[in-house]
Amino acid sequence: ICLRREDQAGAEPYLKMAAELDPKNSKIQLLRARVAVTRNQPEEAERIINSSPELQSDAAGKRILFDAYVGAHKIPEAAKLVLEVFHTNPSDFTPISTVAWLLAEKGDIEEAYSVVASVAESQISQNHSGPVLEILNRIWTKAPTHIPTLELMRLVCERTSDESNLLQVLEALGHAHEEAGKLEQAEAAYQKL
Repeated sequence: ICLRREDQAGAEPYLKMAAELDPKNSKIQLLRARVAVTRNQPEEAERIINSSPELQSDAAGKRILFDAYVGAHKIPEAAKLVLEVFHTNPSDFTPISTVAWLLAEKGDIEEAYSVVASVAESQISQNHSGPVLEILNRIWTKAPTHIPTLELMRLVCERTSDESNLLQVLEALGHAHEEAGKLEQAEAAYQKL
Protein backbone atom coordinates (compact mmCIF):
# COMPACT_ATOMS: atom_id res chain seq x y z
CA ILE A 1 0.00 0.00 0.00
CA CYS A 2 2.82 2.38 0.90
CA LEU A 3 4.53 1.83 -2.46
CA ARG A 4 1.29 2.48 -4.36
CA ARG A 5 1.04 5.81 -2.54
CA GLU A 6 4.73 6.40 -3.36
CA ASP A 7 5.54 6.48 0.35
CA GLN A 8 9.02 4.92 0.19
CA ALA A 9 9.85 5.90 3.75
CA GLY A 10 6.74 4.15 5.01
CA ALA A 11 7.40 1.07 2.88
CA GLU A 12 11.01 0.63 3.95
CA PRO A 13 10.41 -1.00 7.39
CA TYR A 14 7.87 -3.42 5.89
CA LEU A 15 10.22 -4.38 3.09
CA LYS A 16 13.01 -4.91 5.60
CA MET A 17 10.77 -7.20 7.68
CA ALA A 18 9.68 -9.10 4.57
CA ALA A 19 13.33 -9.51 3.54
CA GLU A 20 14.17 -10.93 7.00
CA LEU A 21 11.30 -13.42 6.73
CA ASP A 22 12.16 -14.45 3.18
CA PRO A 23 15.75 -13.34 2.39
CA LYS A 24 15.89 -15.24 -0.92
CA ASN A 25 12.79 -13.58 -2.37
CA SER A 26 14.11 -11.63 -5.35
CA LYS A 27 10.95 -9.51 -5.73
CA ILE A 28 11.35 -8.16 -2.22
CA GLN A 29 15.03 -7.44 -2.82
CA LEU A 30 14.21 -5.62 -6.08
CA LEU A 31 11.63 -3.50 -4.28
CA ARG A 32 14.14 -2.69 -1.53
CA ALA A 33 16.71 -1.66 -4.14
CA ARG A 34 14.18 0.44 -6.04
CA VAL A 35 13.17 2.21 -2.82
CA ALA A 36 16.85 2.84 -2.04
CA VAL A 37 17.37 4.50 -5.46
CA THR A 38 14.22 6.59 -4.99
CA ARG A 39 15.40 7.70 -1.55
CA ASN A 40 18.76 8.75 -3.02
CA GLN A 41 20.68 5.86 -1.46
CA PRO A 42 22.44 4.49 -4.57
CA GLU A 43 25.13 2.65 -2.60
CA GLU A 44 22.45 0.66 -0.73
CA ALA A 45 20.68 -0.19 -3.99
CA GLU A 46 23.99 -1.29 -5.51
CA ARG A 47 24.75 -3.45 -2.47
CA ILE A 48 21.33 -5.14 -2.65
CA ILE A 49 21.56 -5.90 -6.39
CA ASN A 50 25.19 -7.06 -6.22
CA SER A 51 24.38 -9.40 -3.33
CA SER A 52 22.62 -11.83 -5.68
CA PRO A 53 23.62 -13.16 -9.11
CA GLU A 54 19.90 -13.64 -9.81
CA LEU A 55 19.23 -9.92 -9.28
CA GLN A 56 22.27 -8.96 -11.36
CA SER A 57 20.98 -10.94 -14.34
CA ASP A 58 17.36 -9.76 -13.98
CA ALA A 59 16.30 -6.97 -16.39
CA ALA A 60 14.71 -4.92 -13.59
CA GLY A 61 17.78 -5.50 -11.42
CA LYS A 62 20.06 -4.22 -14.19
CA ARG A 63 17.95 -1.09 -14.57
CA ILE A 64 18.01 -0.44 -10.82
CA LEU A 65 21.78 -1.01 -10.74
CA PHE A 66 22.18 1.37 -13.68
CA ASP A 67 20.10 4.01 -11.87
CA ALA A 68 22.21 3.46 -8.75
CA TYR A 69 25.43 3.98 -10.72
CA VAL A 70 24.04 7.19 -12.23
CA GLY A 71 22.87 8.36 -8.79
CA ALA A 72 26.32 7.68 -7.32
CA HIS A 73 28.04 9.39 -10.31
CA LYS A 74 29.77 6.12 -11.24
CA ILE A 75 29.78 7.01 -14.93
CA PRO A 76 32.21 4.30 -16.17
CA GLU A 77 30.11 1.60 -14.48
CA ALA A 78 26.88 3.07 -15.89
CA ALA A 79 28.48 3.23 -19.35
CA LYS A 80 29.40 -0.48 -19.19
CA LEU A 81 25.82 -1.41 -18.32
CA VAL A 82 23.90 1.04 -20.51
CA LEU A 83 23.57 -1.10 -23.65
CA GLU A 84 22.27 -4.09 -21.70
CA VAL A 85 19.70 -1.87 -20.00
CA PHE A 86 18.71 -0.23 -23.28
CA HIS A 87 18.28 -3.55 -25.11
CA THR A 88 15.84 -4.79 -22.44
CA ASN A 89 13.56 -1.84 -23.30
CA PRO A 90 14.55 -0.23 -26.63
CA SER A 91 11.59 2.16 -26.52
CA ASP A 92 13.20 3.95 -23.56
CA PHE A 93 16.13 5.99 -24.86
CA THR A 94 16.71 7.67 -21.46
CA PRO A 95 19.60 5.41 -20.36
CA ILE A 96 21.52 6.10 -23.59
CA SER A 97 20.97 9.85 -23.50
CA THR A 98 21.77 10.03 -19.77
CA VAL A 99 25.10 8.22 -20.09
CA ALA A 100 26.05 10.01 -23.32
CA TRP A 101 25.40 13.38 -21.72
CA LEU A 102 27.28 12.53 -18.52
CA LEU A 103 30.24 11.38 -20.60
CA ALA A 104 30.13 14.53 -22.73
CA GLU A 105 29.90 16.69 -19.62
CA LYS A 106 33.10 15.21 -18.27
CA GLY A 107 34.79 15.73 -21.65
CA ASP A 108 34.77 12.15 -22.93
CA ILE A 109 33.26 13.09 -26.30
CA GLU A 110 34.46 10.01 -28.17
CA GLU A 111 32.88 7.66 -25.61
CA ALA A 112 29.65 9.71 -25.59
CA TYR A 113 29.48 9.55 -29.38
CA SER A 114 30.22 5.82 -29.34
CA VAL A 115 27.31 5.06 -26.99
CA VAL A 116 24.86 6.91 -29.24
CA ALA A 117 26.33 5.56 -32.48
CA SER A 118 25.97 1.97 -31.26
CA VAL A 119 22.17 2.27 -31.26
CA ALA A 120 21.56 5.03 -33.81
CA GLU A 121 20.90 2.77 -36.80
CA SER A 122 18.22 0.74 -35.01
CA GLN A 123 16.55 3.91 -33.70
CA ILE A 124 16.54 5.53 -37.16
CA SER A 125 15.10 2.42 -38.81
CA GLN A 126 12.31 2.32 -36.20
CA ASN A 127 11.50 6.01 -36.72
CA HIS A 128 12.78 6.95 -33.26
CA SER A 129 15.44 9.37 -34.44
CA GLY A 130 14.25 12.38 -32.43
CA PRO A 131 15.99 11.39 -29.17
CA VAL A 132 19.13 10.41 -31.11
CA LEU A 133 19.32 13.81 -32.79
CA GLU A 134 18.58 15.54 -29.49
CA ILE A 135 21.52 13.95 -27.66
CA LEU A 136 23.80 14.42 -30.67
CA ASN A 137 22.92 18.12 -30.60
CA ARG A 138 23.86 18.24 -26.92
CA ILE A 139 27.19 16.50 -27.64
CA TRP A 140 27.74 18.94 -30.49
CA THR A 141 27.41 21.87 -28.06
CA LYS A 142 30.28 20.40 -26.06
CA ALA A 143 32.43 19.57 -29.10
CA PRO A 144 31.46 21.74 -32.09
CA THR A 145 34.16 20.28 -34.37
CA HIS A 146 33.81 16.58 -33.49
CA ILE A 147 33.51 15.18 -37.00
CA PRO A 148 32.01 11.75 -36.11
CA THR A 149 29.17 13.46 -34.21
CA LEU A 150 28.52 15.80 -37.13
CA GLU A 151 28.65 12.92 -39.64
CA LEU A 152 26.10 10.95 -37.61
CA MET A 153 23.90 14.03 -37.34
CA ARG A 154 24.13 14.44 -41.12
CA LEU A 155 23.12 10.82 -41.61
CA VAL A 156 20.13 11.15 -39.26
CA CYS A 157 18.99 14.36 -40.97
CA GLU A 158 19.32 12.85 -44.44
CA ARG A 159 17.54 9.63 -43.51
CA THR A 160 14.68 11.49 -41.83
CA SER A 161 14.47 14.31 -44.40
CA ASP A 162 15.16 16.92 -41.72
CA GLU A 163 16.12 19.75 -44.07
CA SER A 164 16.26 22.52 -41.47
CA ASN A 165 18.84 20.79 -39.27
CA LEU A 166 20.69 19.34 -42.26
CA LEU A 167 21.75 22.77 -43.52
CA GLN A 168 23.20 23.71 -40.14
CA VAL A 169 24.99 20.38 -39.79
CA LEU A 170 26.48 20.51 -43.31
CA GLU A 171 27.83 23.99 -42.66
CA ALA A 172 29.39 22.88 -39.36
CA LEU A 173 30.72 19.71 -40.99
CA GLY A 174 32.37 21.68 -43.79
CA HIS A 175 33.95 24.01 -41.24
CA ALA A 176 35.17 21.10 -39.07
CA HIS A 177 36.73 19.32 -42.05
CA GLU A 178 38.33 22.55 -43.17
CA GLU A 179 39.77 23.11 -39.69
CA ALA A 180 41.13 19.55 -39.69
CA GLY A 181 42.83 20.15 -43.05
CA LYS A 182 40.52 17.72 -44.89
CA LEU A 183 39.75 20.02 -47.77
CA GLU A 184 38.11 17.43 -50.05
CA GLN A 185 35.62 16.44 -47.35
CA ALA A 186 35.02 20.13 -46.57
CA GLU A 187 34.32 20.83 -50.23
CA ALA A 188 31.92 17.87 -50.42
CA ALA A 189 30.00 19.14 -47.37
CA TYR A 190 29.85 22.67 -48.78
CA GLN A 191 28.65 21.38 -52.17
CA LYS A 192 25.83 19.44 -50.49
CA LEU A 193 25.01 22.59 -48.57
